[in-house]
Amino acid sequence: MGIKSRLVAAVSSLVVVALATMMGSRVAGAAPSQSSGTGLTVTTVPLITMLNMTVTLDQVSAGAPGKIGDIDQLRVVFDANAVDPVTKRTNLLNMQHFTNGNWAPPHRDDVMMPTSDAWLDMSSVPYRLHYRATVQHGEPIIIDADERSGRLSIHPQYDPSSNIESGRYSIDPTPITGPAADAAGAYAPH
Repeated sequence: MGIKSRLVAAVSSLVVVALATMMGSRVAGAAPSQSSGTGLTVTTVPLITMLNMTVTLDQVSAGAPGKIGDIDQLRVVFDANAVDPVTKRTNLLNMQHFTNGNWAPPHRDDVMMPTSDAWLDMSSVPYRLHYRATVQHGEPIIIDADERSGRLSIHPQYDPSSNIESGRYSIDPTPITGPAADAAGAYAPH
């Protein structure tokens, strides 16, 4: 490697680290990660991103709050810098539901909306979402977004084969970043 190539690599490294440091200052509690290559260390900070999602209900059980044709609004929240460059998949940090005029949960919440079994595949449009969680939202339920069928279903825990509500989901690929995304992707301040 010639002197000119080394100089370009060194300057590029400084620019990447400087930009990452500046961007990292706006993400509260975000921990930078480092990766090394051939003499180049790159520091990346989270770029918390949200995508809007809708679910059009086409199955609703008797006594459920929704009705056929209702459109639920959700958001999927992830770190754009954590997207696998080969598979275009990433783990979710949060999934929010617009209810009673607010996005819930407003911050990451491992009890209300756990994301231990959740990922987003952005390798092609329409995007595919996998989400499965057993939670207590007024009653014990299972939330299941199936990446193969493109459906989001709510099942009672006592009978996982039946649906409380279900419908096709659609994810808008337009990224949303900024303070609202940063808040949605962070744990609530203590």
